[in-house]
Amino acid sequence: MFLKNLAEDHVIKVVQDVLSDLPDVCKCSICIEDITTYVLNRVSPYYISSGRGILHMEKDIEPFIQDQADIYTLVLQAIDIINKRRKSNVHTKNDDGLLLLSRKENEIVSDFYLNFPYIVGRILDSSYLKPKGDLKVQLMIFQNDKYVLCPMKEPNWTNPYQVPDQFSGYFTFWPNAKKAEDQKNIGKETVYFKLEINGVEYEEEFSISVFADSLIHHHIHTSYIYDMGIILI
Repeated sequence: MFLKNLAEDHVIKVVQDVLSDLPDVCKCSICIEDITTYVLNRVSPYYISSGRGILHMEKDIEPFIQDQADIYTLVLQAIDIINKRRKSNVHTKNDDGLLLLSRKENEIVSDFYLNFPYIVGRILDSSYLKPKGDLKVQLMIFQNDKYVLCPMKEPNWTNPYQVPDQFSGYFTFWPNAKKAEDQKNIGKETVYFKLEINGVEYEEEFSISVFADSLIHHHIHTSYIYDMGIILI
């Protein structure tokens, strides 16, 4: 039996097309593989069998593409997350073959820490439902009874973050690990954040619950993401 996922070919082509227009983005085989995997995990597969699939591939792929979320913007999101801040990082893979972008190994510590996921979202113009770029977004964290600017995991991650026009309204943050409040009864803790968009008087409070860990993570795992979804302004 032969099965073909048309989505795979289409996504690979889009990844190649987008990367060809971005000379400053890493194009090594590991980055390309991870960008493609990120996008394929977020679109529905479209399988055909060899009987009619090979003969009608172009005909079948057209309605499939039209029904999908914007694959182009997913590719840009993946590039932003995986490559944009990779300067001085080292490419490694763990035993499961999952991509890790790291400066150093995970750090064993005597206390317990909360390791936060990527925080991603997209800003759209509410009037035209088009990407809203050239905005400054900042992430706040609640501590000591007030919201303060959230420290980022690495210096290359900026907060506030200037949303580039070319990334279709997407923004990303990677909060630094935080020492768990309860060092005796180790479990899941909830941390409160607030997103603020400068110049448009927008703010949104949200929370993330994570388990305390005896490691401080310095690896970027592309599947560990908190998605804020679409923000209309």
